Amino acid sequence: MATSSVRFKVEGRTSGVRAGLQLCALLTVLAACDHLGDDTRFCLNDPVLSAFEIIPHTLHVSAKPDTVTFNVDASRVIGVGVTVESPAGLREGCYTDTLRVGLWHCRVVVPQASEAGTWWVAQLLLDETGLGEFCTVSVVTGAQLQNAGYPTGIVVVN
Repeated sequence: MATSSVRFKVEGRTSGVRAGLQLCALLTVLAACDHLGDDTRFCLNDPVLSAFEIIPHTLHVSAKPDTVTFNVDASRVIGVGVTVESPAGLREGCYTDTLRVGLWHCRVVVPQASEAGTWWVAQLLLDETGLGEFCTVSVVTGAQLQNAGYPTGIVVVN
């Protein structure tokens, strides 16, 4: 696993108007709340990714489905998700909100007789900590992961 931490400042953060209005109602005693819109000032912080590991790197799916595990060391999140994509664009994914022994373990089952070749991590979802639904998900692309030095390929053998 990579040893350096990477803070992802993701521009495509999602926030909801409804959640903003609910938060506005709670904060009227403390401050004026004219327009929250896409304001993310109530998110605790940007997620920090310290490690991303793929086990195993090769899957054999000719006789039965096979499973790949993504071990994610991320802070300031309440869950993680991973989506992988086949050479032809088939997508499989996973999500977990259970932290075990300091890591998030997300498992993707690749179906039996799936397309052979290199499947790539399309995205890593970092479900941010924050107030209610106001802070939702930051999306880290496979290219961002690769540029940060993390593995992104899985070889599928049929």
